[in-house]
Amino acid sequence: MGAGGVCPQCARPVAAAQPRCVYCGGELPAEAVQAAAAARAALEAEWAREGATATAPPASGPAPDTPRPPRVLLVLEMASADEAALARALSLSAFEAGQRRRRGGPDLHRILPAPQAAEEAARLRDQGLEVLEIAEDEVWRAEPVLVTRGAAESDALALDGDDGPLRLAEADLLLIVRGVITREYQSTPEARRQRRLATLDPGYRVHLHRRGDTRPVELDPAALDFGPGGAPSGAQLQVASWIDRLFPGVPRDDSFRVVIPALAPAAPSVGGSAAAAARALASPGREGRAVLDNLAQFRFHSAWRGAVHRLRST
Repeated sequence: MGAGGVCPQCARPVAAAQPRCVYCGGELPAEAVQAAAAARAALEAEWAREGATATAPPASGPAPDTPRPPRVLLVLEMASADEAALARALSLSAFEAGQRRRRGGPDLHRILPAPQAAEEAARLRDQGLEVLEIAEDEVWRAEPVLVTRGAAESDALALDGDDGPLRLAEADLLLIVRGVITREYQSTPEARRQRRLATLDPGYRVHLHRRGDTRPVELDPAALDFGPGGAPSGAQLQVASWIDRLFPGVPRDDSFRVVIPALAPAAPSVGGSAAAAARALASPGREGRAVLDNLAQFRFHSAWRGAVHRLRST
């Protein structure tokens, strides 16, 4: 949020649109607060592009004979980035550039039509940054394979789901992406009038990215059939123990935890449609309230992270 200016007292960037600095408590100029609010709105719009707009094109979208121009994801390699070059190229303060650099990992910079993406990639490279270009179509093709049953063998994970029986050993995997799925009821005027504070438990997903297939295998611990033995320690812990024991050498990616949730109508889960998922989540008396989640956002995030890892391994 470099566009938000800096605090006149401590010279740190204005991190929130509020009257006082979150770091030193000093009073902020009104124009700095307004700039921070505008910068925040722009940033959330960019994040939302990774989530709410990262869903299948709606039925009301462009007709088949007028396809959307191809777009490209521009991903920055933060591990090799120089902080001064980062600040210069992205118009960040030195503090913000340092924070981005320390966070590490690949960073989704922008999603642009191919011609503009080529220009922006060239500009960033001229500034000394390493840029990866990934076709958006490639990300869409990485639709997950949903799994309904699973069990651990001595050296592999035996699964069954959309594509039938599947056996995964450590050598088959490229990357493991994990993330918490935010869920909540959509707000309604009635709920606001009655000040309902009902919440939904978060979900959890694990994507196993394979070397021989761009489609990751998706595990939903809450919907997984563990067989006769069940999951004595709990579904999520059981899946985690499988991964730790069977795939100790496969890189883990937990970066979804720092992505601000972009909620949309509940995405299809194992065994049914989004509407069915919403009905299953709704508690008695709230069946009429839609359920929102960021599962589509996680799937898109996982897909581009997997594409980056695949590029690095070639």
